[in-house]
Amino acid sequence: MKKFSKIIGIFILMSIFLVGCNSNLDKKSTSLKEVNISSIKDNNYFTTTPKEELENKAFLVENSSDQYIVFYKMNIDKENISCDVKNSILQINVKTSGNAENTYAYKIINPKEKNYESINLIKDGEEVAFSSVINVD
Repeated sequence: MKKFSKIIGIFILMSIFLVGCNSNLDKKSTSLKEVNISSIKDNNYFTTTPKEELENKAFLVENSSDQYIVFYKMNIDKENISCDVKNSILQINVKTSGNAENTYAYKIINPKEKNYESINLIKDGEEVAFSSVINVD
């Protein structure tokens, strides 16, 4: 009887551990992937707006199936871009450094269903707004 209780206890502990591991995997389901900017920059918004009005700004570009973040000539450090989902909010963290000559685009990757309701952009520790949300449908 004593061995049986130990076995049951071990199974209960293993179940708790496995459930905890699975929930951590779900939290990591959203990520950012750098993509080629040329297809996004060819969008009407980026071709008709004067370049001076676009510089040093971040844009959220959406279509029916995908979302992209465009950092238009912002001095972001490509090595310090991350995202995390907390309380149904996708928080994108960027740090700035270097020159502002390049434009970068990142696709928001959701291997499963979209697990956030809104997006916050955090630049150097402070929340900033997107300059514009562009729908390309």
